[in-house]
Amino acid sequence: MARNTTTRPSAASVCAATVATELHRASLIARKLSLTAKNARVVVLRAGSQAASLKVISDFFDDLASKTIGMASTINITALDISRLAVMSWRSDQFYRRLSTTLSLNANAAHDPILHNLLHGERRDRVLQDRYRKGLQQLSSELDDIQQFMRAANVISVTSRLEATQTGSFQATLVSMANTIQKQSDAIKSHVVRSQRMIQDLH
Repeated sequence: MARNTTTRPSAASVCAATVATELHRASLIARKLSLTAKNARVVVLRAGSQAASLKVISDFFDDLASKTIGMASTINITALDISRLAVMSWRSDQFYRRLSTTLSLNANAAHDPILHNLLHGERRDRVLQDRYRKGLQQLSSELDDIQQFMRAANVISVTSRLEATQTGSFQATLVSMANTIQKQSDAIKSHVVRSQRMIQDLH
């Protein structure tokens, strides 16, 4: 009996490749975010006590950037594995489809026990299906982790702007940096959200 598994593996493969691209773009923005956070830290140190609370915030965003870059790398590995498994599953499916056709068209082949055993040896195919499904679940979980960081970033971005208004002559510079950090965080979030939606569409 032929399997109906080609659509979802191929869709998963395309999705995984697209998610990897989205997260690569997010990691590039995260590198810029890290640089902005480091620059903000320098200004905070110059401002001294009147900007002391902003040091913790700049440290947070630098850490956030590092974690985003690391997670993007991990997600890329997961996405590549999903693509590889999807291709393997598709090839397996094609093999069984051809074998099924051969058995249905060739009376002699229909009585060949070896061919019958191959046709019904679905275990490997099921293992592949299970592995790439688990890969998709892992991918979704990893994206959720980044999303949690971005939610925290949104809250802290608001706090950083408020704190920056209390830094006297450093206010304009720090408010500008806070706005830049907010934009960079939002850009990372947009890539993550698009990735999550693509995975949800597979279900």
